[in-house]
Amino acid sequence: MKKSLKTILVALIIGAASLVPVPAHASLMGDVITATGIGLSGPGVNTLPIGPSIEFGGVQTGGTSHLWFDFGPDNLTVTPVTGGLIFVGYGNYVFSGFDVPITDVTIASNVGFSGPIVQNFGFTANSITLDMSSGSFTSAAELVFHISQVPEPAAAVLLAAGLAGLGFSRRARNSFKNRP
Repeated sequence: MKKSLKTILVALIIGAASLVPVPAHASLMGDVITATGIGLSGPGVNTLPIGPSIEFGGVQTGGTSHLWFDFGPDNLTVTPVTGGLIFVGYGNYVFSGFDVPITDVTIASNVGFSGPIVQNFGFTANSITLDMSSGSFTSAAELVFHISQVPEPAAAVLLAAGLAGLGFSRRARNSFKNRP
């Protein structure tokens, strides 16, 4: 009786632990994404893995990028390469191919950017669209988008493990009772 009570107690603790919120471990790092848009490029290609360095340059004039697009584990930071600039006619910049579905994109901070880039941005499950049709930025500008992704289902796995433990303990107890 004591052994089965101990097993049930352990299973209940595992089940209760599954109800504790677990932070999301989804990260953009390592995702291979594609960027499309007028005057948008990576170092030679437009499909790159997200890593520790700047992925794309954009708002190009005369072969010079005026903005950097740098993805982090859960964000996109847009910063100027050169001094301030007013730009027109670049259309939408679309970054796509994320491994884990995106659930939200919000502006975490904005210093010095104005125009559609801060007003008309959007997302789907695997892409982010920035409206670069017109706008401006100052030389000390920085725009950070926070990107939320679907978290890993760790809580569900822990709950299932607790329930499976309960089932196995009951089965073992019943088979022990039915011995001749």
